[in-house]
Amino acid sequence: GKKFRLRRLTITATGLTSGDVLEVRDGATVIRQYVAQGTTLQVVERDDANGYLSAAANNVLNVRHVTTAASIRIAVNASGNEE
Repeated sequence: GKKFRLRRLTITATGLTSGDVLEVRDGATVIRQYVAQGTTLQVVERDDANGYLSAAANNVLNVRHVTTAASIRIAVNASGNEE
């Protein structure tokens, strides 16, 4: 198996409540956490130098909405490479 190196991440979430939390995870480990300040959350991160190297081979990168919400929409665009 291989590890992933995350270099760019864009998240757009709508239908949130202020204080809602989104987590980006490397397997089960939280690597980023974002708190909504209103009904919409926009995240753009870019690291072309080193990026983020996953903790272990075959880990899954996922985005999780921690708080319960009736109807939200989350769009995620992640790019990088395998090593």
